Amino acid sequence: MSIERTLNLIHNEFKMLEPMSKVLDIEEYTEEDFLASIDGGSKAFKVFKRRAYEEYKTLKFPAWKRVPLNKFSLKRPIPDANFELMGPKIYKRFFEMDESEEILARSLDFQGSDRKFTLLADSFSTDGIIVRTEKAANYAETLICKFTSESQLASNLIIVEENSKLNMVFYTPGGDFSAITSRFLLKKGAELNLLFVNLSSAQSHHFSNNYYVIGEKAKLRLYDVNLGGTVVAPYHLVKTVGQGASANVKPLFFPVGNEKIDMLYLGRIIAPESSIEIEGIGTVTDSSKAVFRGSIEINKNAKNSSGNEHSSTIILSDKAIVQAIPGLFVDENDVNASHAASIGSIENDKIYYLMTRGLSESEALKLIVAGAFEPVFQEIKEIFDDEVIGGVRNVFSERIR
Repeated sequence: MSIERTLNLIHNEFKMLEPMSKVLDIEEYTEEDFLASIDGGSKAFKVFKRRAYEEYKTLKFPAWKRVPLNKFSLKRPIPDANFELMGPKIYKRFFEMDESEEILARSLDFQGSDRKFTLLADSFSTDGIIVRTEKAANYAETLICKFTSESQLASNLIIVEENSKLNMVFYTPGGDFSAITSRFLLKKGAELNLLFVNLSSAQSHHFSNNYYVIGEKAKLRLYDVNLGGTVVAPYHLVKTVGQGASANVKPLFFPVGNEKIDMLYLGRIIAPESSIEIEGIGTVTDSSKAVFRGSIEINKNAKNSSGNEHSSTIILSDKAIVQAIPGLFVDENDVNASHAASIGSIENDKIYYLMTRGLSESEALKLIVAGAFEPVFQEIKEIFDDEVIGGVRNVFSERIR
């Protein structure tokens, strides 16, 4: 089976040469490590991981330019994916996968931020979850997957069946290393409200690779909350394959200190009358760096579709760096498409105005920055648990200085 690539290398009769990137020479996990990771798993689980591992061995880790990985090394021993599950009992552990789920997971294979990191989780994770809703079920209770270990490797498979609706949260507390690969399938008429909360520490390397396939009239609403770390690299590829499918993607980010975050949000529209909206909001301060890559692709025959991408970033320090890299690729005429990016500091007169109303300079700064995130916080509050968004608010507030 072919994988979903991040970059389409073929256009008409032309094929682009894929550039060779620099690689890292680091100590790899071994065959012994791999065999330990499949111990106790089902036959289908072992087949899935063996396929991934055989490809994994042929690749090297990338060096990357935007956020160099010169401090990266594999965590030893191999991290266990310890987590708590709360909510409707519609899940099982990834190591319990059956043959049909193994085939489905392979059909949802994808490249990710780098194929090596996607395969790292698939090859060596000892756990993860498989979620499958009932058909036409509306789950009032949110399904929460909260990772509890400092480091983790995990693979996940989430299937939202026809005409069912689910709210789901992936919560990753501050840790030093994680690589998580997740695949999502939304069938006809399905709805998924999804929240990622990644509170990585300043010393962390966090790689989150996610692929979504959205069927006819299915709806995805995705909120992706990220701080920063040594390197944090969230990747989300959303693909509308059914007529009338829609996705709304809202990333929030706030690195501080020397933290770095490299984000890629890609919307790929191949079905008519479907839509993808990407709207990122973030702040950078101190000597941190944020790279926001948001791209919309509208394929041939995706008539009457719309794709829009926008990012807005506030800079609070002269030493902070923001790189906004929007992309728009359209092969169909009868569509609505746009992209934009805004980067700026807070105007002094706004701070002065609030200070004349009795606020200190620090209080005025907090109010303005918090106000940029608040509309999305309110959206999250309306869908998910108040406790979740309350904790996120506190962390963001603490970073404003």
